[in-house]
Amino acid sequence: MAWRLYSSPRSAIKYRNYFDLAMMGIHWWILLSFATPWTIIFAVWVAGTYLFGNFALSHSRLPVAKKQTHWVEYAFHHTANIKSSLWMDWWTGYLNFEIVHHLFPTLPPFRSYLVRDKVMALAAKYDLPYNEFSYTEAWAQNFRNLENVAKHFK
Repeated sequence: MAWRLYSSPRSAIKYRNYFDLAMMGIHWWILLSFATPWTIIFAVWVAGTYLFGNFALSHSRLPVAKKQTHWVEYAFHHTANIKSSLWMDWWTGYLNFEIVHHLFPTLPPFRSYLVRDKVMALAAKYDLPYNEFSYTEAWAQNFRNLENVAKHFK
């Protein structure tokens, strides 16, 4: 919500992107004219859960870095991909190519599949792990990880 209310309009003003600013205004006018506060809260909750859930699949269940490593090694050891399919690419908004994203942060997400095979070859060449899981397997690992972390606080 903060991004939608602060950063995005501020950036549009700074770069004189008046079309985006007008579209944001129309978005908020429609939203505030027709939606109840509870509908907005529910929508933000669903969107946040969806986004964080998909983001967490690529990060939170892997080992925590105990020492500083080269950023390439870090990308392979501490992030994971979700197996690609047309549906998965769409559903995650290409967040399923997280290793590629960490290696090429400015690459447009929809082009990640173009370098995936080269990244896999790089991992094989230098004996680095290439973590890739199915969507259901990643969710199961995430819940097991949450359970293991919770045991430390009993």
